[in-house]
Amino acid sequence: MAEQQQQQKQPGFTTPNESAIYHEVSPRKILGLRIFNGFVLFFILLSFLICLVRGQVNKIDSSPDYILATNIIISSLVAGMVGVEKYWFVILVGCVMIFQCLTTDIYVFHKQVHILPTPTPAPTTTVVTSSYTMANITNGTTIPSTPLLHV
Repeated sequence: MAEQQQQQKQPGFTTPNESAIYHEVSPRKILGLRIFNGFVLFFILLSFLICLVRGQVNKIDSSPDYILATNIIISSLVAGMVGVEKYWFVILVGCVMIFQCLTTDIYVFHKQVHILPTPTPAPTTTVVTSSYTMANITNGTTIPSTPLLHV
């Protein structure tokens, strides 16, 4: 005990005050924010992996999948530049990233069904043909019979 009193009397040595707060943001908020960021990181990695796998599966039309994978990585790098002291903004950006990952996954797995248009058959009509004999009344000659079409 005597040593503690001697150390306290020496200049430059102070005992820590237990009721003092030595941080701007609560450690509980920082822990919660890190857990949330881990959750967001899981979504980002999952979406990135899904885009790469679908890009390999769809070798013919794979460019949108690779563009989406690149977009997710660039967005996550921009989101990672936000400081912890603005925790509300980090949460907002994280929610936007989760939404972006979900919509990317929906787009990647959305299968567009290409239905070829079926030609409609032409309406069927019956053609009635009948022969009429026409006579020239003036000179009494008969015109050969000609078929007339009736619809």
